[in-house]
Amino acid sequence: MSETSVVFIVDDDRAVRESLSLILEVAGWAVEDYASAEAFLDAYQDDRPACLLLDVRMPGMSGLELQKRLAERGVALPIIFISGHADVPTSVSAMRSGALDFLEKPFRKEQLLQRIHEALARAERLHAGQVERRRVLERLAHLTPREREVMALVVARQVEQGDRAHPRHQSPHGRYPAGAGDGEDGGQQPAGTDGPGGALRPVRSGA
Repeated sequence: MSETSVVFIVDDDRAVRESLSLILEVAGWAVEDYASAEAFLDAYQDDRPACLLLDVRMPGMSGLELQKRLAERGVALPIIFISGHADVPTSVSAMRSGALDFLEKPFRKEQLLQRIHEALARAERLHAGQVERRRVLERLAHLTPREREVMALVVARQVEQGDRAHPRHQSPHGRYPAGAGDGEDGGQQPAGTDGPGGALRPVRSGA
């Protein structure tokens, strides 16, 4: 794991925060704990790989509401929910919203450490992707107008070559898509023709 990785703990129970912090610090991880979701939001900075141990029920903003706020901000933070009062609707809602896991208190130490390890591994991959995207955007921002024009031409050519390499399927009947009509080979017959030979037939108005 990266030396800069951190585990955030958000729980209104001081004893729980202290116990979890001790377990994780002994395991070698940096830890920051917060007594409320509001305090965490005020302090959070997306500048290093991290995961979040989050209590569900807290005074003020709940854990589920904090998860929603982070998603609205575009924060891709792996979340492990912890709760002493878990219920099926709550756990289902948390998981559908992207939580990594939902642990019911009391949980086994080994189980917690394994999930933290997985969460931080995912966090490091996400963080590396974010760093690379920022680097690309910075390079684009420093391009001259002429360099932007050249880049646009290169991209357009690559798209064109891709279209040629993977042409769309066309029917033997040209603009009439295969399988769309009643022709012998699946091709749709144009209005005013009859049979696979395409012989013209009169078209009566109002027919």
